[in-house]
Amino acid sequence: MEKYFNFVVMMLSLCIMTVTASCGDDPEGKWDPMKWKATSAVEKSDGSYMVGPEGGEYTFECKNYAGFWFSKAVVKAGSTLANYYPEFNDSGNGLTLDASWAHFTSQSNQLTVTIDLNDGTDTRQVAVTVTAGDVFDTFQFCQQSKE
Repeated sequence: MEKYFNFVVMMLSLCIMTVTASCGDDPEGKWDPMKWKATSAVEKSDGSYMVGPEGGEYTFECKNYAGFWFSKAVVKAGSTLANYYPEFNDSGNGLTLDASWAHFTSQSNQLTVTIDLNDGTDTRQVAVTVTAGDVFDTFQFCQQSKE
């Protein structure tokens, strides 16, 4: 009888420890939003980073995640809209994304954006989405035309 009692006490103790250890203050799946700092000069207006017709290279540092990868980019030039996705392979694993005239690279916690020269007559836009698990963030760039 004593063995049975000890077994029941042990099982109840194990159940109580499992329940109390698995409870936390944060709901499951809640991730902190990504926090970014521009490490190169870039102007932001109405939620978009403004790029001159000459293009350029811009860098951003994620302050609260050690790394991230790309989900997709959406490019709009004139009336044309196109989606671009990173290649996931053994060497890249979503750390680079080429979207026509906009190029994105992730290295550690740094995002590098390179925008090519716009020698056309249309303003063009690109939005790139980055992710670090269950948290996502989108960068929007608007590039003026040469004319």
